[in-house]
Amino acid sequence: TGTLKDLKRTLAIVDALVEARSALNRDSGSSPHPKLSFLPFFIKAAAVSVRHYPLLNARYDAKRQVVEPQDAANIGFALDTERGLAVPVIEEADRLSLAEIQELVNLRRGEAANRDLRIEHLRGGTFTLSNYGSIGGTYGRPLILPPQVAILGLGRIHQAPVAREGRLEAATILPLSFVFDHRVCDGSYAVKFLNRFIELISSPIRILR
Repeated sequence: TGTLKDLKRTLAIVDALVEARSALNRDSGSSPHPKLSFLPFFIKAAAVSVRHYPLLNARYDAKRQVVEPQDAANIGFALDTERGLAVPVIEEADRLSLAEIQELVNLRRGEAANRDLRIEHLRGGTFTLSNYGSIGGTYGRPLILPPQVAILGLGRIHQAPVAREGRLEAATILPLSFVFDHRVCDGSYAVKFLNRFIELISSPIRILR
């Protein structure tokens, strides 16, 4: 399968994302909405990005060798449960607010913890995020969930030195590992998607528009 799947690794500088999340949680005050984790930002950014690069929001029929782009951006997120890995799906995530996404994430996590996650909440995904950074991972090689054609791995957000204008500075970074199916698109298309995703999470005000 090495000729069919490709892995791209990069990182995003997310100081602005960290600040935006803190500000939104601080300003929420007595709001009934739950506090935001980073995951809703990632889900929203992925949903918006695949709208621009629809070949990655698709299903591949191997028997017919046909790519089927999907109308809705239904983003799955890998969830570690007592019974193993589950991937709940946030439907039409590009149309939801960050607060709405967080509420659904919390709901699905609660259902998984209570062993009450229904099968219909695991179906219909068009693109998946694997947030192994939440358990301390940095880079990885996540596995595509057929018939989907791509998956984005999210590493641990942490401080690291980066080069800016010829000098090293401390920055908050997010490691990214992107696996995609070469039968669906080439590396250039995949990198353009990654760049779009990075633009959104590096300047999160774009996600809120």
